[in-house]
Amino acid sequence: MFWGRGNGWVIAGLAMVLNDLPKDYKTRAKFEQQFREMSYKFKSLQQGDSLWTSNLLDPGEHPRGESSCSALALYGLAWGINAGVLSRDVFGPVVEKGWARLSQNVSAAGKLGYVQKVSDGPGAFGPEDTQIYAAGAYLMAGCEMYKYLKQ
Repeated sequence: MFWGRGNGWVIAGLAMVLNDLPKDYKTRAKFEQQFREMSYKFKSLQQGDSLWTSNLLDPGEHPRGESSCSALALYGLAWGINAGVLSRDVFGPVVEKGWARLSQNVSAAGKLGYVQKVSDGPGAFGPEDTQIYAAGAYLMAGCEMYKYLKQ
């Protein structure tokens, strides 16, 4: 089982580390390689609805795209494009489709729904389920998408 939100935290965390890690840091290449490998894996796991599921390797368990893992993945991928670590040609369509779809999970009242409850693994969720960290991840992804669209 590969938990979507757990892996989302990792790719977002790697983006944050790389953002602040000096370009000449002795093990930066190792972090960049790990980031690229995760990015390509996330790309391959993007579902038909353009989001990611709470169980990345068993999308049938909870088949609808989950907002927190999708927002964290989109933040990382968009950051990677903006920072020149990922190819815009390869990952641009991934983030564009993902962002357009994730934004549909925001209700008319401005609440990001379809967020799995606090847990230690994949779980069920619905349109009214939300968490503060998911809204934060959505805003982080939005900031990177803004930069992406300005390029």
